[in-house]
Amino acid sequence: MKLIGVSKKINNKLILENINLEANPGEIVGLVGPNGAGKTTTMKIMSGLIVNFEGEVQQKNNVGMLIDGPKFFPNKTARENLQYFASMVEDSYDFNFIEKIFDMTEYKKKKVKSFSLGMKQRLGMGLALINKSELLILDEPMNGLDPDGVKQTIKTLKMLAEKMKITIVISSHILDDLEKLCDRVYFIRNGEIVRHLDLKNESSLCFQFIFTENQQLDGKEILQQYRSFKELGPNTLIIEERDRKMAIRELVRQEIIPVEIRKYHESLTDAYFELADGQGGTR
Repeated sequence: MKLIGVSKKINNKLILENINLEANPGEIVGLVGPNGAGKTTTMKIMSGLIVNFEGEVQQKNNVGMLIDGPKFFPNKTARENLQYFASMVEDSYDFNFIEKIFDMTEYKKKKVKSFSLGMKQRLGMGLALINKSELLILDEPMNGLDPDGVKQTIKTLKMLAEKMKITIVISSHILDDLEKLCDRVYFIRNGEIVRHLDLKNESSLCFQFIFTENQQLDGKEILQQYRSFKELGPNTLIIEERDRKMAIRELVRQEIIPVEIRKYHESLTDAYFELADGQGGTR
């Protein structure tokens, strides 16, 4: 699935501007941003729910979605809902398979109107997958799940991606969950992609340089010449792997020796707040 130069206006107000992103078979890609940033609009364009936009969408034929909450018949059971939606497509997964992987076996005969929010979310994901979807678009799918439910959902989505090569695009405000789940993350703010973070690629590795108080200023003067430079604390500076060797060479040349150098992986939460601190979503 790929979005190329996608922009969207509503009532002459720019909601999305030049969105470029891709998700490959077997990948789990996250969308992160504050409320109103454009995540749900982006997902609706991916899924075909919004068709009036500028740019190009390249996607699979079989798309399953859970957007704006699950949709179902409340007076029917979970199994009856699965049967109804399966009847609308030429080919579908076995109901027992869907019920098992989304942990619905115990309540498949209960009417949906009696479900908890977490139970409805699991059914919503099952309905999204029932048509043998090659692309799953999930907007806040873990909303209302208890910790065990979240853990099981992460395990299930990873299985769908790794073993069945299903492409998954997911949004969530729970960044720790996304970090455990996603291969890559796109940050959306004010309708634009402001950063792309590869969570699985070792090339995104950083190194943390810790200096004594006496050498901190000298160390900072050298390291801040590199584009990847960041300041984590008073005596702790960070640069990316690509700059590490040259930085160490220059430090040694000037006889400024760090107390410690160690690997550092920027967390999704750190990256989010670095970008979003004081920046609200307006689109």
